[in-house]
Amino acid sequence: MRTSRRPRCTPGVKQVFAVIACSILAAGLFSACGNAEPAAPAATVTVDAAGNPVGRITVSMQDDIFAPDAFVVPRGVPVEIRAVNDGEAVHNMLVSGPGGEGTAFRTEIRVSAGEESTFEVLFEAPGEYGFSCGFHLPGMTGRVIVQ
Repeated sequence: MRTSRRPRCTPGVKQVFAVIACSILAAGLFSACGNAEPAAPAATVTVDAAGNPVGRITVSMQDDIFAPDAFVVPRGVPVEIRAVNDGEAVHNMLVSGPGGEGTAFRTEIRVSAGEESTFEVLFEAPGEYGFSCGFHLPGMTGRVIVQ
C-alpha cells in the first residue's frame, strides 16, 4: 500500500513567504494612508439667520494638546471661545493675528489646572489662523479656519 505525501516546506521557506506577505500588506496600508483626505476640524460654529453664533466653542487644554485642535468659525461674526484647563500644568491659548503675526486674541496669561478662561474672537478675513499654548511650544498648537 502506497501513501501519498505532501511536499513540505522547510521553516526557512515559510519565513520568507511570511516576510513577503507582510511586506505586501504593509505597502498597501501605507499607500492607502498617503492618499487619505485630511481630517475635518472637530468643531464648527454655525450662525442663525441674523448672523449670530449658535453656541460657543469649548476647547480643552490638556497636557500637551488642545481638543479640538482645529475648528471652523464664520468670517465677520464674533465667536466666544471657552478654554478649559483639563490638564495638570498651567496653560493658555494664544490666537495669532492675520498672517500669523503676533497675538490677536488670548485667554488669561495663566490658566491653572481646573480653571477656565473665556474670550471672544472676530476674524474679518477668511483663512487659517494658528493658536498655541505659550507654555508648551512647539507641540501644543492648533488652527482656526475662518470661512
